[in-house]
Amino acid sequence: MNFQSKRRLMLTVWALGVVTLLTVSSMYAAQPTMGPEGGDVRTFAYDPQNPDHILLSTSAGQMFSSNDNGKTWSRFAHIGESSEYVLDHIYFHPTDSRIIYVAAWSVNSENGELFRTEDGGRSWSSLKDMKGKSIRSLTIAPSNPNMIVAGALDGVYRSDDGGKKFARISPDNIHNVQSLAVDPKDANVIYAGTWRLAYKTSNGGESWQKLDRGMDEDSDVFSIAIDSKTPSTVYASACTGVYKSINGGQLFKKVEAIPVNSRRVRVIKQDPNNRSVIYAGSTTGLWKSVDGGFKWRRVSAANLIINDLMIDPRNSKRVLLATDRSGVMTSNDAGLTFASSNYGFAHREIRALLLDKSQSETMYAGVVNDKSFGGAFVSADGGSHWSMINKGLNGNDVFALAQDSNNQLVAGTNNGIFRMEPATRTWNSIFTTAAWHPYVTDLHIEGENLFAGTTTELLYSHDGGRSFQVQRNSEKEPVTMVRTSGSRIAAAGYRELLTSNDNGRNWGKMESPSVSVLTGMVLDKDARLWVSSPQGLFHEKMKGGWEAVKTDLPDGSIKALTYDQNMHRMYAVVDSSNEVFASTDGHKWMSVYESGYAVHQLVPAGNTLLVVTKYDGIVSSNTSDLNAKLTAANTK
Repeated sequence: MNFQSKRRLMLTVWALGVVTLLTVSSMYAAQPTMGPEGGDVRTFAYDPQNPDHILLSTSAGQMFSSNDNGKTWSRFAHIGESSEYVLDHIYFHPTDSRIIYVAAWSVNSENGELFRTEDGGRSWSSLKDMKGKSIRSLTIAPSNPNMIVAGALDGVYRSDDGGKKFARISPDNIHNVQSLAVDPKDANVIYAGTWRLAYKTSNGGESWQKLDRGMDEDSDVFSIAIDSKTPSTVYASACTGVYKSINGGQLFKKVEAIPVNSRRVRVIKQDPNNRSVIYAGSTTGLWKSVDGGFKWRRVSAANLIINDLMIDPRNSKRVLLATDRSGVMTSNDAGLTFASSNYGFAHREIRALLLDKSQSETMYAGVVNDKSFGGAFVSADGGSHWSMINKGLNGNDVFALAQDSNNQLVAGTNNGIFRMEPATRTWNSIFTTAAWHPYVTDLHIEGENLFAGTTTELLYSHDGGRSFQVQRNSEKEPVTMVRTSGSRIAAAGYRELLTSNDNGRNWGKMESPSVSVLTGMVLDKDARLWVSSPQGLFHEKMKGGWEAVKTDLPDGSIKALTYDQNMHRMYAVVDSSNEVFASTDGHKWMSVYESGYAVHQLVPAGNTLLVVTKYDGIVSSNTSDLNAKLTAANTK
């Protein structure tokens, strides 16, 4: 099916009022991704009929599945049309595991949806009454599996028929609903935590009571847990700490045993097999009480940010943590020790991928937004296994990677340029000053020549990084891309181009095409420039100036443009599609791969193309017969 046909099909599906998404597990199995493993996890849910089957969700619409109690993971589904949905709540139907509900909210707007599958995740529908709602909380009544309660920015919604119809049951003054809990014995008793205190209804939503006695006025209530045997005992976690009530929320008492700096507690859970055991996941690790919430102690590392936790209903010693940056952490001894359990799960924002010049199976990845759990990673087996190499990076983000003439690794970060010492695997700064910590956007090294684009100018060195010079463009734009081919260097800002024909010893401004912004740039085998923009693709003429290239690419701006110097072909990704296209002449393009993920970068590697996705790892595609296909296409 071509691009236009696929787009027409999607519009037809939307017109019918039901959104069916590409969520078949086998689609993901056909295109496995390489790590680095770990990253952000938002929530867990286990199948009540088979607790070994666990789902986890991310902040980019992805869901993963485990069939071995969280030991290994595989891709399960993508929710929504883009990567903007945060999935904070998953619920299996209590008696029919084929029915699963997933609540979504958008990071870019006040939009969101509630999705349901009735076939175990092969297809999903968006529930009509909740479409457009930013859904921040979801629960199913323990005593009535057809009763679903959803919390959105504009209030509390309830369905009594499994999600076919929803009605708002809260007044206008209850909004920004962050958490929900339904009494296990009386489904008419509902608690709703908001960005400012909690509320309760005892009559199914006909009237509501504000629960403000004993709880700090500015409490953002993230989570509510009701004692399974004694529903008058209620626990609440908030940005101000942990609270307990023994009279159905009429009076809360703050837990003073948890220090002030640990009081931003996102989740609170009661052990299903031992009601005296309570866990609280905070921004400074996991806390545990064994006496019903009177005394607490931290049982995990203090640098863990915990979004959710799961206790195995058959074995309370098995505890899973959903964390920011460090992925899934598991314990088999009720929290005494924790270990990573991320095999098959990857949700990091990769900004750089580098293939080692001398070791074909070795590759390096740079990630951002992961602080002490990120930086740089290395794989010595072609991406099957990864290890972190961030000693000395001090939590800095890595936006670019290159190797110098001695094959030493060099990283461009948001806080200067670093080189790694191979013997100790320690990074040392080679360019940063007390007054200036350059934010590096791109990095290229040819022999002793090092070129680094930054948010303010171009840095370059002719002695391997021992000394640097600065080249600024006249528009004072950031230098977003640097490309090299032989002795020719090109550096691009938003609209301005700087070029050098003598390895960067002399620079000149090059008139760029008349475009709104430069989105991509390559130098071909003849060292001539190609640039992409929302206005299309342009090629540098032999005698100067630019040629607008007429292409058969789908409509949209090219967001990734790469040139394979060995195979003499270009690759492109258009922002309206996640397909990868290839061309040898820039005019005729062939779709060579559809990733299913948001693509950030393309890295040719012989007969393999490595597709770097925005959040979902690295995907490998075989291109061994691509030249023959491109030749045949160009002769038609």
